[in-house]
Amino acid sequence: MGTKIYAIVSVDNDFKVSFAEDSLPKKVSGVTLVADTHRAIVRVVKLTKADKKLTPKIKWRLVQENFPLGILLSEETHYFDGRVFTNGEGEHCFLMVALPKNISQAIADIAVEKFESIHKISRLDTIEHLMFAYYARKTEKPHAQWIIYPQDEGFRILHMEAGMPCGAYYMSNRVDMREAELGRVWEVAVPDNVVILRRESFADGLWIEEFVQSRGDAIITCEAIPNLTAIAMH
Repeated sequence: MGTKIYAIVSVDNDFKVSFAEDSLPKKVSGVTLVADTHRAIVRVVKLTKADKKLTPKIKWRLVQENFPLGILLSEETHYFDGRVFTNGEGEHCFLMVALPKNISQAIADIAVEKFESIHKISRLDTIEHLMFAYYARKTEKPHAQWIIYPQDEGFRILHMEAGMPCGAYYMSNRVDMREAELGRVWEVAVPDNVVILRRESFADGLWIEEFVQSRGDAIITCEAIPNLTAIAMH
């Protein structure tokens, strides 16, 4: 009898899939695959209290209104998923994520090889959704918050306010571009609190701390990336 696990998977520019942990067990009863890719497109829309229980028809209307749908982004090219978030003040928002179908298929194919059965794959989620959910549960104060973590060759910024998702941005880590890119995000969403999640390949995140310190009085916290299963089960 195996256990249920969450496994982070990333896809490089050549669609090579890799798991964040090399020692994942094969004897599991269920695996939730978590896509960690900057190609996931995130949109957030605020809801009225009357809209907090969304029908599939309303959800699809919100997708159509908030994504640049066309030849490169449609039901034929991407999977769309969403979730309603509610904070302590009774406010609601709808988080939507579009994940390319070719990435989803590449992840599924390698996961079946690794875990030896399609029946062990419970579902495919995204790291953005799980991170938003985790920090929404941890956030009690109505401040503006950034959660920054490494992703692909750059990093992802999750913007939250009053314990709810507001937006997600992907920034490169190119020395000649990154401060300008971060500056553009700063103009859109100035945070009161910044959480920087680290791993070894993101050890140069000190420049982000220095950038934030130069712009104001935001509280900066540096943490290790939380265990994914702990995030999902928290």
